[in-house]
Amino acid sequence: MRNIISDTLVLKTQRQGDYDKQVVLFGPGAGLIRATVYGSYRGKSRLAGSTEQFLRLKAYLYYNPVRDSWKLSDAEVLDSHRGIMGSLERILAASVGAEIVMKTDAAGGEERLYRLLLEYFHSLDDQSEVDISYFLIQFLWRYLAVSGYLPDLESCPECGRVLGPGESMVFSQDDPPFSCSDCGKGRGERRLSPGVRRYLLHTGELPWDRAVKVHLSSDAAEECRAVLSEYVQNVVEVPIHSLEGGGLAL
Repeated sequence: MRNIISDTLVLKTQRQGDYDKQVVLFGPGAGLIRATVYGSYRGKSRLAGSTEQFLRLKAYLYYNPVRDSWKLSDAEVLDSHRGIMGSLERILAASVGAEIVMKTDAAGGEERLYRLLLEYFHSLDDQSEVDISYFLIQFLWRYLAVSGYLPDLESCPECGRVLGPGESMVFSQDDPPFSCSDCGKGRGERRLSPGVRRYLLHTGELPWDRAVKVHLSSDAAEECRAVLSEYVQNVVEVPIHSLEGGGLAL
């Protein structure tokens, strides 16, 4: 028998049979776990309201080795993140983070990825009038750092030349994905403008709360989101449906 008590985030919920619920939990002590909440859809279940998507829980988990399955036996809500559920845009943004973690089996390290996802959810929970598209951009950029796929935007990996602040880069499906304009001539479908290059390099060095306050023009923000969305999907090698079709409106 194995019992775990862990700080976790609820990434996904799904009805299982008539009365039970399956939840996908992610935490630094538990990793990625699919657990059953028995009787969740019975009227008197005390876990029904404390196992909704995007909640942060102190989860009490029990592993049954005979059935090779996990059970969520109890939970304490640490953060409700109710603000996320206040708009479709915030739900979609949070879903991007949850989907990436699930489809990669939390590749990149439980501790660092959990801290990043929790910071992301906390930002999306803020109900003030803010442009949340920058939360998504910063999450994608920092996910690449956590997973070890952060591109070098200061020099060209093909010719080795250090790029000046006014130079753009080319993003393509080829290897390497980012190169200078000369090396990427004729093969790149997307261009990373000098302003977006400088933005990513600058904000990547800032704490989250300061980074999300640095803004671009609307066209540059759309360019940044589109390039990062495509590159992340190339890295994880599966489509992220929350990002398809443009994901969030900028």
